[in-house]
Amino acid sequence: PNAAKGYQPREPLCSAQLVKRVRIALEPLDGIIQLRDAPSLDIAQQAQHCLMRYCSNTTLVYFLRTMPPSMTIEAAQEHDRLIASAFHRIVGSEAGSPAQCERALRQARLPVKLGGLGLTSMAAIPSNIGRLGHCGRHNSLLAALAKVMRSVWGMLVEVEPRDHLGYSNDYRPDVSVAGAGRSRSRLVGDVKFKDSLSSNPEDVGQRGAFVGLGNTEPGTSADVFGLEQRGAVGDGDFRPSDGGGYVAYKKADYAHALSRSDTDVQMYLFETFGGWCNAVKRLFYQMKDKVRNKLSKRQHEDEASWSTRSWLSLQAQRMSVALQLAAAEEIATELRLAAASEDAAVA
Repeated sequence: PNAAKGYQPREPLCSAQLVKRVRIALEPLDGIIQLRDAPSLDIAQQAQHCLMRYCSNTTLVYFLRTMPPSMTIEAAQEHDRLIASAFHRIVGSEAGSPAQCERALRQARLPVKLGGLGLTSMAAIPSNIGRLGHCGRHNSLLAALAKVMRSVWGMLVEVEPRDHLGYSNDYRPDVSVAGAGRSRSRLVGDVKFKDSLSSNPEDVGQRGAFVGLGNTEPGTSADVFGLEQRGAVGDGDFRPSDGGGYVAYKKADYAHALSRSDTDVQMYLFETFGGWCNAVKRLFYQMKDKVRNKLSKRQHEDEASWSTRSWLSLQAQRMSVALQLAAAEEIATELRLAAASEDAAVA
């Protein structure tokens, strides 16, 4: 029946529709290009660049985050072409040679703090394309954790639940399990996957060299659980060594869920070097006790190896492998190592 109706594959159809949407969304670029200074107001080009950066160049971000690369790549390329054309017309670089135009565009693509205009290329952002980049490593890790949890609680485990507003109207949790929290409350879990280092050596904290997850856990915990104000501004910065100093108030991401007695908010933090926070370890021990650390018949026959003869050893090993593969895939994607990314995904 589909063939009789002229059925089209889903991906080409969605791709074509998204390209059409991009062209419609960027039609106002012609009006932006035509902006001119007024006799008493000489800010036309500043306004053009602001409109380009904050309005026109962000029209595709949502679709890049929610659709697979096969459906968005053509739209992203068309978006970049239209933005580049408008940029050259605004600054007058279209009169230059192809090499000069390319250099001008490459500088415009840089962040403002690096001397660019912040006109980020949509086709060149790994973190915005489907399961790749930082978003992808988080999704891969979350899927692995959810699989482990479902081996214990089955379909009670909800991943990124849609009906979360009743118990968490600030943030949507990554995972939720009814009756699995303290005193049989609802477990509300937020999965974090962070790196203890930084691309800027000056931003690498010293605490991580002496304390497990020392560079990631304090800030992440402050985001999830918030901070109460302590001390006064004149007391200086907070000092972990003695607990003194000033701590500014910070609202918790999960303020609503934390205020309820029927929810148990947990932060599940992982590091790219393989570290797990204590909450993750408690979760795995809780699940181990639930199944009495015994493998099911299917797990024993089809999944376990000579080194994983108990439930905890099998699932901990799987989780560790998923963590390292997710981090490796992000690196491969960033370096444009397509083959390496495919190998990581297959493994």
